[in-house]
Amino acid sequence: YDILSRLKTGEFEIENRMLLSVMCERGDKAIKTYSLNEAVVSRGGLARITDINVTIGGRSTIDYAADGLIFATPTGSTAYSLSAGGPVLDPSIEGIVMTPISPHSLNSRAVVFSPDEKFTVTAKVRSEGDVFACVDGENPINITDGAVYIEKAKDLSVKLIRIKNEPFYENFKNKLIFHKENTSGPPIAPIVLDEVLFEAAFREVETFSRHTGPVVVAVGALADVLR
Repeated sequence: YDILSRLKTGEFEIENRMLLSVMCERGDKAIKTYSLNEAVVSRGGLARITDINVTIGGRSTIDYAADGLIFATPTGSTAYSLSAGGPVLDPSIEGIVMTPISPHSLNSRAVVFSPDEKFTVTAKVRSEGDVFACVDGENPINITDGAVYIEKAKDLSVKLIRIKNEPFYENFKNKLIFHKENTSGPPIAPIVLDEVLFEAAFREVETFSRHTGPVVVAVGALADVLR
């Protein structure tokens, strides 16, 4: 009830989260999509090393021999990129995290880039096999003999609700540091929704969204888009 009560009384704020623009090209076909969390370039089902080439800003080039490569937003830095050894970015800042997946190297590390950088990625599986681009865990796009172009989405972001007095790092500690078997963290209680309270909170957020544009409501597993 506490979260819904605070939504009802307006005890929340809106955060703007950056998106990635991801353009996949192969032959004469091109698919453009957007990512809130991450874009991943990786091999298919064959367990073989993938040679990945990244051109940054049309100038610098980096080569990786790895299972794949992750490009994450600050929002996505606590997801797949974190599991692959990437850093955590505060969502209030902007940046792009590039994290190799199982690199065949002793000195390959994740790198944080300016949000203004643009990336061109090509990849080839050694011997045989296809290469795919996967955005936010959705359907993979075959980019074999093609390329992926990644940059910050221009003039487009996602608005998320944050309950006031819940700092990012406090949530991070409770959800990830205390996550292991929940032995040292606060007890995990089931979410019980009161229909009347929920409707009142929903109306409050809906009224707010009329002045701010589309808002993504995230309360535990609850997610909806107000337009």
